Amino acid sequence: MKRGKSLTFKQTLFAWSAVIPCFIVICIFVLSPIIQTFYGSFFNWNALTGKMTFNGFDNYSNAFKDPLLGKTLLNTFYLTFFAVLIKTILAFFVAMAVSSVKKVQGLYRSIFFLPTICTMIATAYVFRFLLQPEAGTINGYLAALGISGPGWLLDPNWAMPTVILFTIWKDFGYVFLIFLAGVQGISKDVVEAAMIDGATGFKKVRYVILPLLRPITVYNVVTQVIGLLQIFISIVGLTGDSSNASTGGPMYSTTTTGLYIYQQAFISYKLGYASAIAVILFVIIMVFTLLQIKFGDRKGDF
Repeated sequence: MKRGKSLTFKQTLFAWSAVIPCFIVICIFVLSPIIQTFYGSFFNWNALTGKMTFNGFDNYSNAFKDPLLGKTLLNTFYLTFFAVLIKTILAFFVAMAVSSVKKVQGLYRSIFFLPTICTMIATAYVFRFLLQPEAGTINGYLAALGISGPGWLLDPNWAMPTVILFTIWKDFGYVFLIFLAGVQGISKDVVEAAMIDGATGFKKVRYVILPLLRPITVYNVVTQVIGLLQIFISIVGLTGDSSNASTGGPMYSTTTTGLYIYQQAFISYKLGYASAIAVILFVIIMVFTLLQIKFGDRKGDF
């Protein structure tokens, strides 16, 4: 067996010249903030003065005693669970339906993907305007039908479901396109053979298509969970104001952990405490990701 030719000095130099700038960027904008966050979590770190006083694990012990942090974690898990569940199921069935369409399939892809490419903060402000309880367009249409519209983002009982609906609408197109590519990548011969063996209708989906789409499903779920556990911008756009007084409201009903980290760091100026919460959130995301990947590696049907 012949060995591959070794790289020349010029080729090696060119390869390193391409790798080193990327490595420097990663170190500055990824690794350095991670190390700084972990390091700062062991200090009483004032954002205004920049003074850092070592306090050991006090920030972590305070975090586990903080009832508001517990509420933000529950809010984040609640949002993530329902948004991912509904979005994944809906995107799968829509992808199945669109894949069977022979004409204008590109039009459907464009329509569903359009919200994804729109700016998050801009679309959040548009939704916020449409969902005003008194003068909003949505409640105006409901009133015309004789229906009394809810308070949406101003009602503690409706605020988080409203955020979930916005999240589903905003990110649906990305999940849909991934599923569509997966469905279209399934060999027709496999599906036809399964149908000959009696796998039709729901059985075809349950025992043929879903198992073949397991890697894509896991990818979609993992990426969604990672993103939603860090959700921040959409909450600010939907519930924030210039003074940050009502951001995450009403009554902390939409305050997520990502928003709480921001509030502790840049409103309360407790960078050390915010860093500790960020480390806790990082560990939670890592555990969820590893569990989902492990589940995805399991053999057998869903």
